[in-house]
Amino acid sequence: MLKGLLEKEKCAECRLCCSFDEYDVWEVPVFTDLEMEKIKVFNSNAEFFKWGNIFRFKITPLSHGELMSCPALTENGCALGENKPFECAVWPFRVMEIGGDKFICVASFCEAVFTKSLSDIISFLKDGLADKMFNYANFYPDIIKPFNEDYIPLMINN
Repeated sequence: MLKGLLEKEKCAECRLCCSFDEYDVWEVPVFTDLEMEKIKVFNSNAEFFKWGNIFRFKITPLSHGELMSCPALTENGCALGENKPFECAVWPFRVMEIGGDKFICVASFCEAVFTKSLSDIISFLKDGLADKMFNYANFYPDIIKPFNEDYIPLMINN
């Protein structure tokens, strides 16, 4: 979904968005029924719980510095391939709530996106990604995250 803005190889090297520590477990993506079932096919140990009308994977309590990886992450990347969850397909962008409004925000710590100019990022969002993200958030409001200061607001939902 970010083709034309970020290089797939660059994202595959990093995998920052696929691992979570005690401070960023709020970032854990949500999964649809179908995505959850596909993950269970290759990772039978993955456990999920219902969260609104979607699912999240269970995270055991993490000690300081410990990381937990997404159950869909393999040595070759996401086992779901091009069918990865929406939140994963659009990361480092997030729909966040600020003062009751929905914004598209970008992770300030994603090195790959910050090699691009702000005008290129905004143009990319305006070329269709913003509409897709806001529409998806309207259908699955559980993906809307509370604002986090590590993210930069870029666009408000009009």
